[in-house]
Amino acid sequence: MTFRNCPTSSYSGDGQDLTKETSRKNEYADTEKLRNFLDRLQGKKFMLDCGHRVTFGFYLGNDIIIRNGKVMKIVCADCGG
Repeated sequence: MTFRNCPTSSYSGDGQDLTKETSRKNEYADTEKLRNFLDRLQGKKFMLDCGHRVTFGFYLGNDIIIRNGKVMKIVCADCGG
């Protein structure tokens, strides 16, 4: 929610805020596309930032956590949970 008199507000009064919000939502792909992207990693082995290893698609493989930020960090669920 934006306010007219707020110095940090982006409210322009012309109704474009709703259009901007809608276009921002359209920039995101659905979860299925992410799953398809990650499926390409099946059978691949990686060393994680925590020092543990992960093999994608292996039934005993570690779950991973991806910490999104300025520098992405990828750790196993045991170390990052």
